[in-house]
Amino acid sequence: MLHILGDENSTKVLEKLVRDEMIQVNNGIYSVTRKGLKNARNLFDRPSKPNSKGMKRRGLIQIAILKLLKEEPRHGYQVMKLLEERSNGYYTPSAGTVNPALQDLHDKGLITVVEQGDKKVYTLHSDGLLFLAEAVQGEEDVFWEDWRIRLMWKQSKHAGLVREEMDKFMLEYHIAMRSQNMLKNSSQF
Repeated sequence: MLHILGDENSTKVLEKLVRDEMIQVNNGIYSVTRKGLKNARNLFDRPSKPNSKGMKRRGLIQIAILKLLKEEPRHGYQVMKLLEERSNGYYTPSAGTVNPALQDLHDKGLITVVEQGDKKVYTLHSDGLLFLAEAVQGEEDVFWEDWRIRLMWKQSKHAGLVREEMDKFMLEYHIAMRSQNMLKNSSQF
């Protein structure tokens, strides 16, 4: 990273970051520490984009909801409980997750909703059935087994370590790119 940053001011910044325990040096290689990662996350936080991680997660939940509605019409609470049950307790969805997913599926015309008393009952629409057939191939049991395995992995210690290392990598990448752009811009003068 020193070769990318190059100048004396950059070296001073790096030395300060090492003193403040934001980065560490091992055999001439700089890496972000946990403290540095925690303090620097807000530098690169951006509003959610349609293809962001949260949207992917919602997409997976939406497919699971469609699978449940393929079995029979259900209301939101039933959907929440069945998602938890099918995950063997590895996932406990909230109304704040399920209700927006249901609304999005309804907005896309994949499900219909009927008010029955004080509850909304959701039914899979024929377009939802077609979407589901294109999105998921295979047996029902295979889908739910994959669902459980994904949720188990996401909550595992190893997945947390991988996420942490990826966050560090992305932070270092952004710092290097920002520094490279600063060098490029300064050489134009």
